[in-house]
Amino acid sequence: MAEGTGGDLPLTPGVYYLRVISTSSLSNFNISNIGTYKLSIEPVGKIDEVEITDIKGYNRTYIENAYPQGNHVRIDEDRPTYMGVEGCAYYIDNNGVRHPSPNARVTGIVINNEWLNMYRDDMAYTNGNSVANNSGFFKMTIPVLSGVGANSYVINGRVHRYDVMTVVVYSGYSMDVKDSEDFYLLKNSFKN
Repeated sequence: MAEGTGGDLPLTPGVYYLRVISTSSLSNFNISNIGTYKLSIEPVGKIDEVEITDIKGYNRTYIENAYPQGNHVRIDEDRPTYMGVEGCAYYIDNNGVRHPSPNARVTGIVINNEWLNMYRDDMAYTNGNSVANNSGFFKMTIPVLSGVGANSYVINGRVHRYDVMTVVVYSGYSMDVKDSEDFYLLKNSFKN
């Protein structure tokens, strides 16, 4: 069916056998040096709703009543090569009740709208993946490419150059089930 050192394998109902083999020869076998293995068989959770609860990143701050594009989280470009997004995946039962969706696959895309406006799709999109825990909670890390600094705003005598970014998180199987949130990527700031 498959071989390797990790990953997922879709299985239909049936009987399966697992064989763990060593790359060492029989003459080098050491019973006190046997690796630890974990095999789990879990259903992949159905997702009817995705909710972003937080955005993380270097020097994360919430910008309120400042930039003209509205109130959003801002992360700095000084050091980040990534941003983090946290949230929950849910399924709706037959009675219309929302429940956490355990082991649900989610995918995230970060879109730099400023690169997109410059027709540079190669710089505009990055993505990541995650699997929700038993409570439907997920954490995902997504790379962030260098910003443009297309927007500027003066705060307390300092010019802030920043990009408006969007993170979209969706079901690993359907882009119809998604949530999105804008955030700022601060390119730099300097005295006016």
